[in-house]
Amino acid sequence: MLVKVAFGDVRYVEAFRDYIKVFTTGNDKPVMSLTTLKSVEEKLPAGQFLRVHKSFIVSLAKIDSITKSSVHIGNVVITIGNQYRDGLKQFIDKWSV
Repeated sequence: MLVKVAFGDVRYVEAFRDYIKVFTTGNDKPVMSLTTLKSVEEKLPAGQFLRVHKSFIVSLAKIDSITKSSVHIGNVVITIGNQYRDGLKQFIDKWSV
């Protein structure tokens, strides 16, 4: 089955073995696909999504808050991986006032 997912509906993407889970607004269950997180990362618009962990890509527009070690999207807490901190810091520096 083929499911169309709009970029604007994506909250975050999680790697799960050989699959990815795409969590969207308005849906309790994720959309699953047999692909790699790297492949999805290459297809997502760079200015709208950011990889924050080896297993997670988040929609920048859906972030509710950021702490030193995590990103919060709704009631979901995603740990920030050490190698991804600089990218997130650049995003924060760009948008903070």
